[in-house]
Amino acid sequence: MRALDYDNDGWMDLAAVGETADGRGEVRLFRNLGPDGFRDVSAEVGLDKIALKDPRAILTADCDNDGATDL
Repeated sequence: MRALDYDNDGWMDLAAVGETADGRGEVRLFRNLGPDGFRDVSAEVGLDKIALKDPRAILTADCDNDGATDL
């Protein structure tokens, strides 16, 4: 799991990678809503369309130099 501020709102969000109970690899993104907890926004940002084989880690960086964190 990695902490990042994917939406640049000042709250640290969470990204996780792993396998479901049926062995499907996936990436999940949870937006920090402050006192209201976290909300799974994986489908909203298109991560539900990514299928991974044997996922083990997730990295964050600003790959395109736009000031936003990329997965």
